[in-house]
Amino acid sequence: MILSLLPSRLNIMMNERLFRIMNGIYEHIFGYSMGGRARLFFKNLGITTFGFGAASFLTFGLTIFAGRLLGPIEYGKANLVFSISSFLAVPMGLWLNLAAIKYLASESRDTTRDLIASLLVLTFLSTIVSIPVIYFLQDQFLILFHVGKGLFFFAVIFSLILVFTNVGQTILKGLHLFKKFASIHLISLFFFIAPFFVYFFIVGGEDFYGLVIPSGIRLLLIGTLALWVVREYLRLGRFQYIRALSTYSLSGVIGIIPSNFSFGVVDQLLINYFLGPVFVGIYSAYFIFFQVINNKGFEVLLAVFFPVVASITEKKAIFIKMNRLLVYSFLPAFFLIFLFMIVLLPFFGETYPIDLSLVILFALGILISLIASLYGWFVASIGSRALRIVSFNLWVGASINFLLAWFLIPRIGLHGAIIALIASSCYYIGAFFIYFLRYDKSVYGISSSSTNVSNL
Repeated sequence: MILSLLPSRLNIMMNERLFRIMNGIYEHIFGYSMGGRARLFFKNLGITTFGFGAASFLTFGLTIFAGRLLGPIEYGKANLVFSISSFLAVPMGLWLNLAAIKYLASESRDTTRDLIASLLVLTFLSTIVSIPVIYFLQDQFLILFHVGKGLFFFAVIFSLILVFTNVGQTILKGLHLFKKFASIHLISLFFFIAPFFVYFFIVGGEDFYGLVIPSGIRLLLIGTLALWVVREYLRLGRFQYIRALSTYSLSGVIGIIPSNFSFGVVDQLLINYFLGPVFVGIYSAYFIFFQVINNKGFEVLLAVFFPVVASITEKKAIFIKMNRLLVYSFLPAFFLIFLFMIVLLPFFGETYPIDLSLVILFALGILISLIASLYGWFVASIGSRALRIVSFNLWVGASINFLLAWFLIPRIGLHGAIIALIASSCYYIGAFFIYFLRYDKSVYGISSSSTNVSNL
């Protein structure tokens, strides 16, 4: 694969140099060198960032270019397709994502085939049940989302693609195949670029299909290659994990729905409802930074973080390290996000106005929601009961986000949407932080120099 094409000596030198830099930062913050688990974590994180992160940022650049070509109206429609499809994909199969990664990461390899067989059966059944329900409720969805039938149809097709891709990626993450994961995302980038340029510069297209269709083609390739990589596990196995996956996932799906619907989706739908698709396009120009840094960037971290944390029973040391890293990195991260947005927003073109106060709010919102996601996934790794607590708080936070957005968007426009998101994210952080303190009251009884902490 791509990562293995580097000369071995050069690859080793790069890894050693990067490790020395990371270890120096680590020592400065914690006062001791990385342990074995921390070293493995950052190694896998680096591999995943190289492939998935590089592909995401290149796609990000092309998306900005597409936004410039399409203008706010058509760009807004494309983002409505992405938002609606991510919501519809949850009952089709995305609800199984968390449980599958947890069990694949923590169970022995002897049970892998049975786990994957159970995952595939549950995903197929969920999709078969969901499609007729969506069809019969389509008129209600059209009213809810305030979109036409054509756009909604594309969103349904895209949601099916998301589910297919998610199965393959979930298996790769659960099996810790991070090099394969990274390489697949790099390879798939070509299959986004080629149809993108064909549609806009050869066919002469000027509508949202030019962004939606290449994205769908790329996701199909990612899913296909991921399943090809793990084909040895796709033989018929026993379905003994159906109950375990369902039980854990049902605890999580209660929270996945508000989580998917609150971070961006409900904001864009309410903006479309009150202000129209032009403002959805303008908001999406800002929100793409949220998607790249929080969604895509965090997905890189999560691909390594959750499988590792789920497999470790000692959570206290991780909690202490995580909090310390967040304290040290908050202000530098805020400045970098702000600078990132200020530099790149003008590339969307003059039809997308740049509002400095909106940039500041988005930089703050991106960082706070990233922290909220980190805490949420950390607490979810504890077990089913903790996951139910996470799900409950996600509903509360989503309600806060919806009510504030409904009240503020008609009054202060796009600023109201991001303020609502910040408020709900702050609630998540507080709720998850307090829960873990109650879960393990001895958390501050661990010394940072203890063996248990320094060995992680």
